[in-house]
Amino acid sequence: MSRVEDFHEPIPELIKTTPDTMLTGTPIYDRDIAFAGDLDEKILLIGDSAHPMSPFKGQGANLALLDANDLAESLINNPDNLQNVLNSVVARSQKRMDQSRKRVFQLHDPNGQHELIQERGLNQLILESFEKNNITAEDAADGTIQEKVLKALEPFDILPKK
Repeated sequence: MSRVEDFHEPIPELIKTTPDTMLTGTPIYDRDIAFAGDLDEKILLIGDSAHPMSPFKGQGANLALLDANDLAESLINNPDNLQNVLNSVVARSQKRMDQSRKRVFQLHDPNGQHELIQERGLNQLILESFEKNNITAEDAADGTIQEKVLKALEPFDILPKK
């Protein structure tokens, strides 16, 4: 329970009231570098084995489907050149692995959330207005975020007219 006590509601309450027999936890692994295998050692990896990453927008599953498609096409059309599959898996996966790790930081760390807001292109005035109006992730949990955001954006005259 101590690991989630600082999470926003209702997560701590849900975990606290769920019977222990209904809870399970497994670690999530990622890797710094995509690795699709070594054909000299007769190893070819696809999916999470080639590019484990934190779950974000289904990127791992999407990549696994693309990997499987590349492998199937290669086995049908050019089975003697599986190196192309390895190269394709690594080239496609590395950027998404890096982005997934970055998003975990941005979505789960207050400093990262600030970075994400800036990255999304909110200009400095709007960002300062959010800070001035004390708009935080907790507002999403308690249901007040829409009201606070609309109030904070009023001076910028960017909202649709009623």
